[in-house]
Amino acid sequence: INAEYGGCTMEANEGSVNKKMYGNVHNNGHVLLASINDPEGHHGVDHGPMTSDISPQMDPVFYRWHKYVDEVFEAYRNHVNVYEDDSELNNPGITLEDVVVKTRKFGGVEEEENTLRTFMEKTKYEYQYYYDKDKPDIRITEYTGLNHYPFRYEFKLRNDRETPARVVLRVFLGPEDSSKNLNQSRNTYIEMDKFVVELEANSGEQTITRQSVDSAVTLAQQPTMQDIFGDETNEQDEEKMKKKLADFADAVCGCGWPSNLLVPRGTSGGMLTRLFVIATDWDKDVADKENPEEPLPKRVSYCGKKKAKYPDSRPMGFPFDRNYQAKWNSIEKLANHFTNAAIAKVTIKFGNKIEE
Repeated sequence: INAEYGGCTMEANEGSVNKKMYGNVHNNGHVLLASINDPEGHHGVDHGPMTSDISPQMDPVFYRWHKYVDEVFEAYRNHVNVYEDDSELNNPGITLEDVVVKTRKFGGVEEEENTLRTFMEKTKYEYQYYYDKDKPDIRITEYTGLNHYPFRYEFKLRNDRETPARVVLRVFLGPEDSSKNLNQSRNTYIEMDKFVVELEANSGEQTITRQSVDSAVTLAQQPTMQDIFGDETNEQDEEKMKKKLADFADAVCGCGWPSNLLVPRGTSGGMLTRLFVIATDWDKDVADKENPEEPLPKRVSYCGKKKAKYPDSRPMGFPFDRNYQAKWNSIEKLANHFTNAAIAKVTIKFGNKIEE
């Protein structure tokens, strides 16, 4: 078995050998759990929220099911070779000298270094509720959810090669205690961003800035029905509306992590974390060798690229997808050994006050 075969068994796709029998484990689990109260439909009991891709999070079993899916792949990863060869991680000639996170409050001027701030935010949404298709009822709903102040990364890089170099900056965040034994805690690291930059030849130190809103992990701002249909929402026939929705869906990637949940909540006293960054060689990592000039598009980590191969040939979660040999078995040892890697101590502070 390999990761490719495992993926084709767990998730239905063009590579699945027999989707009905064993090539769609993840989705079939959703359906079976959603219909568990009336599996054969004898009693007219509606399916549970697990049957929809919009509502499954409402059912507590959703999280246990996805934990099982994760455990299947983790069992495989625990049996593959550990990282022990420098060539799998290094990037000769490239040095990541430092990484800093800078946060500024809304409307504020002063910045904080290596401190992320989160808060609870009250948000209002306006939507149209149709009792009568010709007379929509405008309603407003309100909810309180987690958010964070915008921040940016500053990466200090150096290219000592005689030629320009393109690197992939892979950014991860993990709790402070995860630095002690990487093989026991590598799954506590979450991907924060992944993007390609070009460094000039023999450049000396270059500072690369990246805004948190541009993260490859998060969902882009989603348009409203008004944005899609304009003022003609109530005047268009059904076929015309379907066509506009289809065109929109084809043009925009609708998956990713909610942007307001990019940063873990933290604590009021400050949760200590480690930011880990590694700069690998894009010319080696690019999956589409016929078109290596095209960089990673935004929102790529969870969504991939429309009508194309997943653009990054490295395993998802790299370099935390496998165990490490003992001499690198802490995040500090890893960053100290490879010149193309760096860590920063980052504190996440949660403000208890609800902001509007």
